[in-house]
Amino acid sequence: LNEFTLMTGTVSISGNELSCQNNIAINSNANLSFYDGSIVKMGDNGTVSVSGGNLALNGTETENILFTKESTGHYGFEVKSGGTVEAVFSRFEFLDLDGLHILNTGSIGGTAPLQNCTFSDGEVNGTLLTIENYQVLEFENVSFPDNTWGSLYNVSKPNNTGQITFVDAQGGFSGENFESDPYDLIDWQESDIRIDLTAFLEGPFNGTDMNTGINSVLPISQPFSAVPWNYSGTETVSAIPGTDIVDWVLIDLRDTTSADLAIPSTSIGMQAAFLRNDGRVIDLDGNPVLSFANTMVKNDLFVVVFSESYSRHFGKCCN
Repeated sequence: LNEFTLMTGTVSISGNELSCQNNIAINSNANLSFYDGSIVKMGDNGTVSVSGGNLALNGTETENILFTKESTGHYGFEVKSGGTVEAVFSRFEFLDLDGLHILNTGSIGGTAPLQNCTFSDGEVNGTLLTIENYQVLEFENVSFPDNTWGSLYNVSKPNNTGQITFVDAQGGFSGENFESDPYDLIDWQESDIRIDLTAFLEGPFNGTDMNTGINSVLPISQPFSAVPWNYSGTETVSAIPGTDIVDWVLIDLRDTTSADLAIPSTSIGMQAAFLRNDGRVIDLDGNPVLSFANTMVKNDLFVVVFSESYSRHFGKCCN
């Protein structure tokens, strides 16, 4: 096609390829939907424009929707004038300097906005995703692969309105180091917290490492169910995993702005683990990196380490 303009009505394309040398325009009262691995190929300097209508990209894990170039160059992709784009499991390649550009009058819709979408191969010195509107949005599992093409930014939020949160973003070009965010309106979070923790308890510390004098009498189930911990976890082992284990410890993650405010009510996750004599905290399988699933930090993370037999240690972990 040379031009594709949808003025009104609904059009669905499933599992097919659409090639357009110039412009795709979706106007007011028009709805264009793609399904089942459909591919859209755009000509150099062409533009996808959603103005008042709705563009829905309904990909799946095995059949992504792909927007790419026809042969050479880059193309524009603008959502404006009351237009809406919905996208899941979709890939956007070879966009122009502004990438997928949501203007201040456009919007991103859907119950899972941009979930599992991938942005790559942008224009040199450009941005893969530009969002100017007022929306407060959370995007899950968005991928920004290694920047081998020379873009400056993964995401740009140039105006002081709205809020964007990326949860579990993937790829070497993801994260705040590559964003353009002059008003601090873009956040990057992980739904799982992974902690590599070292702690030394004063009681068993001998100046070099920690003594393991109570190793032989340690219980095989976590000992923190009673007062004052009241921890309901079910951590159990068939045997204490090694003679280098000092004690059971209870790791309590607290999310707040300062240590004096890190009270029990700020707890966002707890886990029973083992403490080795070299200070490493390990999980029940011996892994030195503890994982707390479905846990996100909004402020600062403070870690409280409880030991039934010895003492408690308390400190700030990370931002």
